[in-house]
Amino acid sequence: TPSQSSKYHTNLDCMKKESFAEYKKRILDRYAAAVGDLFGTKIPGIFIDEPTLGGNYSDELCEYFYNRYGYRLEDNLYKLYGDYDGECKKLRRDYSEAMMCMFEENFLLPLRAWCDEHNLLMTGHFNGEEDPMTHATSGQNIYKQTKIMDIPGFDIITPNIGDLEHCALVFGANMVASAAEQAGRKTIFSECFALSPFNMGYHGLRKTADWLFVCGINWIVPHGFHYGYSSYHRGDAGKSFSFQDPYFDEYKTFAEYAGRVCKLLHDYDRDNDLLSVYPYGGY
Repeated sequence: TPSQSSKYHTNLDCMKKESFAEYKKRILDRYAAAVGDLFGTKIPGIFIDEPTLGGNYSDELCEYFYNRYGYRLEDNLYKLYGDYDGECKKLRRDYSEAMMCMFEENFLLPLRAWCDEHNLLMTGHFNGEEDPMTHATSGQNIYKQTKIMDIPGFDIITPNIGDLEHCALVFGANMVASAAEQAGRKTIFSECFALSPFNMGYHGLRKTADWLFVCGINWIVPHGFHYGYSSYHRGDAGKSFSFQDPYFDEYKTFAEYAGRVCKLLHDYDRDNDLLSVYPYGGY
């Protein structure tokens, strides 16, 4: 579906069954044919980065909605508009939940089955950096959907940690740690350090990492795209790894520190006295 709001210009309708079938044929099966003998050993898993519904409508949505709830979405669309002030809570919740369930049933669960079939761990994170408000409007639910993954995670690719102006980031780290606790997952990761180039040096990197460790993250995944100033990557999320950064040599020291802490945190059981509740329907 062409999209003017995305810098990538197109969005895949992940609510349709045919979408996963096409994705599997074009991408997954080609990887399996090329390097499938390394699956489960040299290649332990796959990382899905910000999968989303692809929009707020699918050709199959109305039929799915009627079969699930027993009334017609198309007869009530006017209740979804922001200026409608009548009774609309049930419809809006059902609409959002229907999209979320279609996304899970038609894309995430088939992907999970493919990973199991090929002895691969499934990890990654969803769109919106686990901001509850963003998820509520895009049919996503971190607590429900991270249970599909082997290793739940989230994304903080800016230096705005513990910042009231970006308070959703504070939610994100604690929500994914709480989701992992509920699902019995021991490893919890965060993608990080893009939009935060290495010119911030060892102490800048450590500030972000230490904050993540306190929040319960025990596996750090640096945002590691190869960058080209005259290519497609110019439109990516900002400069990540580059040997030209003035403090790039400090990264090795930081990586050794972070690796030691991640291992220590991973080897111990968490002793939590806080449960983060996600009031999905309340939004």
